[in-house]
Amino acid sequence: MRQDPPRRPGTADGVGHGTVRPSRDRGSQPFGRSPTVRSIRTRLLAVSVLIALVGVAVTAFIADAVGRDQTRTEVERVLREQASIASELDGYALENWSWDGVQATVDRLAAETGLRIVIRDLEGRRILADSAAGLPDQASVALSDSPTRFLDPISDLSVGDFLSVAETGVDPGVFDIDEADFSAALEQCLVASGVEYEVVVDPETGISYPESVIAGEDEPCITSTLQDFGFPIETDPSISGDPGADFSFAPEPVLLYLGYRSGSGLTGSTGGSSPVLILVVVGVVVLAAGLTALASRRILGPVSQLTRAARQIESGGVAEPVDVRSRDELGELARAFNRMGASLETEDRLRRRLTSDIAHELRTPLSNILGYLEAAHDGLVPRDEALTATLTEEAEALRDLIDDLQTLSLAESGALAMDPVATDLTEIVESVVSANGARAAEKGVELRSRSEGPIVSRVDPRRLRQVLTNLVSNAVRHTDSGGSVTIEVDRTGDLPEPAGFAGAVITVTDTGSGIEPRHLEHIFDRFYRVEDARGRTTGGSGLGLAISRQLVDLMGGRLEVSSEPGRGSTFTIRLEADTVAG
Repeated sequence: MRQDPPRRPGTADGVGHGTVRPSRDRGSQPFGRSPTVRSIRTRLLAVSVLIALVGVAVTAFIADAVGRDQTRTEVERVLREQASIASELDGYALENWSWDGVQATVDRLAAETGLRIVIRDLEGRRILADSAAGLPDQASVALSDSPTRFLDPISDLSVGDFLSVAETGVDPGVFDIDEADFSAALEQCLVASGVEYEVVVDPETGISYPESVIAGEDEPCITSTLQDFGFPIETDPSISGDPGADFSFAPEPVLLYLGYRSGSGLTGSTGGSSPVLILVVVGVVVLAAGLTALASRRILGPVSQLTRAARQIESGGVAEPVDVRSRDELGELARAFNRMGASLETEDRLRRRLTSDIAHELRTPLSNILGYLEAAHDGLVPRDEALTATLTEEAEALRDLIDDLQTLSLAESGALAMDPVATDLTEIVESVVSANGARAAEKGVELRSRSEGPIVSRVDPRRLRQVLTNLVSNAVRHTDSGGSVTIEVDRTGDLPEPAGFAGAVITVTDTGSGIEPRHLEHIFDRFYRVEDARGRTTGGSGLGLAISRQLVDLMGGRLEVSSEPGRGSTFTIRLEADTVAG
């Protein structure tokens, strides 16, 4: 007989349980030096600084526009106040001989405007009036060194002005009337007062004047006129009788100072760049950059952990769980990555297990076939029908395993061809019971079916029979002698049931050993087996249930399982039923 080839060290049945993958160092760098992460941080910092600059620029622009508008409004208000105060003081000057009594007017204007008002002589040394004296709360208001206005309201006003106003009703304002108007007004005044006069002609101007008037204290016309205007009368015999001689009744020119409280009035120019504003801009940018750097460290911290875990998977190792407790998007990403890592680890373990299981399943029939052939070749086993039957059985087992692998691959890729037709589910169940009855009876297990009558559904009968056969085989395998396996078809279910349409349910229930809860969530996983042993007497290749679920899904149904250890399991197939015949 030929000897089996020697097994490779560190393997089971010639194939290793553990797959050692070489570490692939692709020049990975620590997280802190990763160009990608550094780029993210740089972009975050750039965006933050840009937003800060734009925000400061927009704010400065708006503030400047508002400030200019406010300044324009303030200038207009201040100019109106100054004009109003100057007009009031001009009116006082028109009605008074001097500024001696102007303090009351200054106090009133200061109370109305809230400004400090000071009147000084032309040299700026003597204070004629100060609102701070009458309003103590204004004593702290500072004045500028230069006067606000120069007041000389009626510097050229003379007696002729008052006479002209009194007799003709024409107010020339603060300007002198001409000589002809003065002569006519004076003559009219003398006639109305009953004063005798003589007219003389000025040789230079050719204008006629009353001659012997305005000679001093005995001139009733002038005295009467001044009394009508309310002026005090002081006679002076030294005054000449020249009708052109002017008598000034206006106060002296003065300087007007206005003081504004802090925060009011004109405080400065709005143009240009302020050093304080530049410092504020720099501070805002630095603060934004610092906060962004701190935030990026906190935000990208989980990314560094994810990167390290991904590199562990890339190098063939097992990814460590990422410890991220936040509930934001990064936290959800980390949890999804942990689930992915656990799934990959499980898949990798199952795949390694599959390699070992497939090797064992393939090796067993192949070894048996080779052993019988070699024995027959050596004449140790007769070449009869029994040998042929044994070899055929082993070859069929090998073929079934290969078919299972191909079916699972096609079903998972969606390339498995399905041929759905209207099928009586009761007939399919009865055929499966008939095909597996002998095997169940051989083990001492009762196999029976129940049905409420024909229930029609559009399924692939061959694939549905394959699913039921697999479920029944598993149920019989895990049920001890004296137990039972029941296949039941029913019209009820939890699927929607519109008129003429109902849910069909097929259940396979056994009284076997049941399945532990820790195995239930993996029972339909590829290559998953409840038993660790690989003996053909205790289980198959671990592909049957995975194939069954894929086939039921392709037929538009669901395959579910419920189990209680020690009391058995129930596998439920839920299908959409067509017209139901009673």
